[in-house]
Formats: sequence, structure tokens, C-alpha cells
Amino acid sequence: MKFLLGLGLLTIAICAPSTAFAPHKTLKDSLAVSAQNKFDSIKHDKAKRGSAILLSGAELNAWVKAELAEEAQLGIHDTKVVLGQGTFEISAIVDFRKIAESGGKEINAMFAKLLEGERPLKIAGTLEATGGHATLHLTNVEISGIPLSGLVLDLVVKVVVGTLAPDAKVNEPFDLEHNMDRIEITASNARVTIKK
Repeated sequence: MKFLLGLGLLTIAICAPSTAFAPHKTLKDSLAVSAQNKFDSIKHDKAKRGSAILLSGAELNAWVKAELAEEAQLGIHDTKVVLGQGTFEISAIVDFRKIAESGGKEINAMFAKLLEGERPLKIAGTLEATGGHATLHLTNVEISGIPLSGLVLDLVVKVVVGTLAPDAKVNEPFDLEHNMDRIEITASNARVTIKK
């Protein structure tokens, strides 16, 4: 599958591992390389049973920026991932029409006008991931500083998440892949624990 967290960015990268485990690209930033190596160790089941893999906020931000540089046609740039205690916040400048078109989808004409052009996007959420299962909850989504809800929110989630990570699930449980047992997010890192 093509790149996300990205917007998958952090969460989708972690929650939909096939996204983070796309074929290798030439990464130049050492932090991005470090993050990719950690993702690869999980993907190829090389992470030691019972081990914990730490992905720092700096590594995740570098990885997302490197991935987006390779996927510039997706219309996402100026990304920033901020981690909190069990929470995450992703901000970016996004062209929703480009995202939809990159996935071969058409946006309803009314929403196309509303979402046309580059707009600041902010997504906040929580991740509960233990016992080999996880649930991703979105707690806030804003476009141009305006909180979204209802039909517009559903459309944005469908267009962004559905295009970038079609296998990702929001607000419903899913199984963690590649022997991942638990994912904990703190203010400084995301910790992935491998099953014993």
C-alpha cells in the first residue's frame, strides 16, 4: 500500500503497518532512516520476542517528512506530529482534492468547493493498543481552524484516511500485525512492544 500516516502519519503508520512498510525509498535523513529500520524490523518479524521498540517524536517527524517528499503529488506538506500521554496531534497543509484524485475518487461538487485548495489540517486522537488489538479514536479534526463534525467530518476521514490507508480503521477495534502486542504513546515517543 502507498504511504499514509501519512496522513497516516504517526498513527496510521503504526496502526496500518503495511503503510509504513512500503518498499524502501532512498532516505537521506538519519532519523528517518532510523525509523524506517525500526519499522522494517517489525515488518520482517526480526524484532526479538518481548522486546520494545521506541520511535521518538523526532524520528517519526523525520520519517513522515521523508515519505511525503517522495509522495509530493498527494498534496500534503508542512507536517508536524506531536505526541502526548496516550494522545497524538498531526498538523499539515493539505489539498483534499489532490488526495482524493490520487486515490481515484471524485468529491461531490459541493464538498469540492468547500475543500478546494491547500488548507491547514489538524487531527487529534488517542490510541488504545494492548493485547494485540487496537482502537484509534479521533478526538478533534479541524480544517482552517474550524472544528469538523457530522457529514463533513465523515467525508474528510473517508477521503484522507480511506485514500492513504484504506485498511486503517477509525473508532473500531482492529488487530495489530507482525506480532505487535502493545503500542504506548508518551510525550516523547511511541513504544511498540512485541509479543513474548
